[in-house]
Amino acid sequence: MCEETTDVVDAEYRFWRASSQFGTYAPMISSDDPFWWDTPLANGTTYWYKVSVIDAARGIEEPMSPPLSAQPVPATPQRVSGADRYQTAIAISRYNFTETGSAVIATGADYPDALAASGLCGLYDTPLLLTPTNAPPPGLLADLERLGVWRVFLAGSTSVISTSVENALRSEGYSVTRFAGKNRYDTAALIARHVLARNESPEVFVVRGDDFADALAVSPWAYWYQVPILLVQPDAIPPETSSVFWDRHIEFAVVAGGPNAILDRVAARLMVDEAVRIYGSNRYTTAIALEEVLGAPYRPYFALGVATGTNFADALGGGVACESWASPLILTSPSGLVPEPRTLVDSTEPTVQLVQVYGGAVALPESIVTEVRNLLR
Repeated sequence: MCEETTDVVDAEYRFWRASSQFGTYAPMISSDDPFWWDTPLANGTTYWYKVSVIDAARGIEEPMSPPLSAQPVPATPQRVSGADRYQTAIAISRYNFTETGSAVIATGADYPDALAASGLCGLYDTPLLLTPTNAPPPGLLADLERLGVWRVFLAGSTSVISTSVENALRSEGYSVTRFAGKNRYDTAALIARHVLARNESPEVFVVRGDDFADALAVSPWAYWYQVPILLVQPDAIPPETSSVFWDRHIEFAVVAGGPNAILDRVAARLMVDEAVRIYGSNRYTTAIALEEVLGAPYRPYFALGVATGTNFADALGGGVACESWASPLILTSPSGLVPEPRTLVDSTEPTVQLVQVYGGAVALPESIVTEVRNLLR
């Protein structure tokens, strides 16, 4: 971070980096912002930085500043939690999002609408906040104000997010758009149509809609790639989901979950040019299998997120937060890391500098935090 210039109207900031104080400084990025996150880096290595200010209007660049050094250190896992699932979602938002014009709100009582909204969150670079059915939870309106929100998307019908919640938002001056399907498959389809229309992507994720594990595993990547999630039944494609394939030319689908989750004959009936199935032997290894394919372009990672795979509440907002850092969400059993997630955590030790553990000690005991910390030392 550098001081923001006051004597240049249209300023840009160019950041330079070298491996030693008197080495060759290479330009890394030019930005309108007077700050920059340099990632990923090797823990324990010293890096040197300079910054120059560019008067873009006149095409003049000032001399580089004196050098400053920084040395990243291994991450210390940080628990992000609140008194309940609603306060945990707000805490996740506060830790990971500073300013955004939009917010997505879903019911915290169930998972389908929130998980289907992951791609919507990515489209607008927004956190996922949760609400009870009849009234916004304490702190939600304050967090919207903190974020500078002017537009709110509600994922779900009035049966899960009542008109009282919508009216409370409108009375505060927010523009509210609701995606209200007649069931979970219809709501996911409505959200998918919106995302597909705006990002012009020919891709979708497909998961079973009657369980949350595979959808949790894919939600970070839906956010990062701004790809919608469509829901199917294990042995059938609901008409609401089929209608999206009929109306839009979907070229590519990633089916998250094995043949026991979505039958092969169901995957074969998806109206796409190509479909790829990604899965592991269980919910934890499926999350790792998705990371190995979808996260490959973004390794080595700067950050990691950890959440329980036995409940959905904390991972809803956590999955969105992870991919705001282009990082995977690790699902774990409360009794300890299974081998594949353990290997992933261990392999990120040289570069990871931010680890967030989502949820309180009831969801993930302190022994999990200790286990992650020891792997990162």
